[in-house]
Amino acid sequence: MENNRQIVKICTHCGNETLMNQIVSKTDNWDEGYGFYGWDKITLLQCPVCNKMTLIQESEDSSMGSYIDEYGEERDYIEEVQLYPIQKLNFSNVPKNINDTYNSALRIKNITPDISMIALRKTLELICNDQNAKGRNLESKINDLFNKEIFSSKLKDISKITKRFGNLGAHEDIRINNKELNYLFDFVTYIIEYLYVMPYRMNELENKLKDLNKQKNTENI
Repeated sequence: MENNRQIVKICTHCGNETLMNQIVSKTDNWDEGYGFYGWDKITLLQCPVCNKMTLIQESEDSSMGSYIDEYGEERDYIEEVQLYPIQKLNFSNVPKNINDTYNSALRIKNITPDISMIALRKTLELICNDQNAKGRNLESKINDLFNKEIFSSKLKDISKITKRFGNLGAHEDIRINNKELNYLFDFVTYIIEYLYVMPYRMNELENKLKDLNKQKNTENI
């Protein structure tokens, strides 16, 4: 195990690029023979600014080939994945373009809030297009979904939220703070869950209940 090193990284908790302290690191080497070899490395880092932890995994696999670096040296490709904090959500039964755009906003949420908001607004626009919403702007499209009763009437009183989205998209000089961005993320996440995730899970539950009833009927024969 290795420790007491420092690595320059952007902390996805606070968004600062800083020398992160390596708390502990463990490397496992492997060799399958015939020229296939590599290693997997797990590293726990601590940000000196916010003191929060980040867990990363690095992997090298000789079968992935190599490249020539800026100094003319041959290097094997190294893949890095951030295990914590998780920077991606996988929603069930959500169109790929909506899921990918939402996760793009999520990954940079604590790094560039303004750009994250733009990606989040784009996510909402994609949702409206997928639901065939009509309107000249985002706010009117969301209102159209309410008029079509695609959303529950209990959510009708969200005009302030949709108006805020519209203002952020129309005026470049409007800034957003982290607290407000969190509210907008909660709003879009709920919309995704309401339109795509909940119906999918309810359908799964219904199918499980049908299978259970069939099993009971078979046992009673």
